[in-house]
Order: sequence, then structure tokens, then C-alpha cells
Amino acid sequence: MKKSSVLKMFVIGMITGMVTGCGPRGEQIMIQNARGADYSTGYGDGCASGRYAAGNTEISQRRDTLRYQQSEQYRLGWETGYKECKYRERKIRKRTEKMERANGFEPSTLTLAR
Repeated sequence: MKKSSVLKMFVIGMITGMVTGCGPRGEQIMIQNARGADYSTGYGDGCASGRYAAGNTEISQRRDTLRYQQSEQYRLGWETGYKECKYRERKIRKRTEKMERANGFEPSTLTLAR
């Protein structure tokens, strides 16, 4: 297989992984809706922060400190989003690095948070 074909497949795989791996799944969306706006907002903020903590510098950390202290639902959503999205982001990055090495490329500048 030509390197250009491998690279094209790699790019398509990366985009697919990022789109499908970054965001709440169907069950999580139902839970967010059932718990209300504070939980949903907290989940989104925690998710962005978790992805950032895992090395995605294209996203910034977010947390409404006052809301985190005062709203149990925001705090619960933030903690859940942080853990789930940090895990998914690390998984995507590790898979990407493995694919790059398997296809003869040097690992990209994506840094895995350890």
C-alpha cells in the first residue's frame, strides 16, 4: 500500500475518532437531560477540561468556580465529564500514536499526558 493511501486512511480515521470519541454518548445525553441544566453545563465544562488535561491544547479548561462550589449537579456533571473525556482523549491519542508507528511515521507532536 502506498504511503499516501496509508496517510489518507490515517487522516480519515483520526477525524472519525475525534468526531465519535468526543462528546456525550446517547445514554449520557439522556442522563444530562434528566439531571437538568447545571449537570449538562458541568459535564460540558468538565469534558473540555479533561480533554485539555489529556493533552488536547486546542481546547481550554473550563470550570465555573462559584457554580462548582454551590451546585451539586454542576459539580457532579463536571467530575463525570472530566473523567470520561480525559479517558477517551488519552485512548484516541494512544491509538493515533500506535497507528503512526505501525505505518512508518514518527509520532506526531501530540503529547500524551501521563
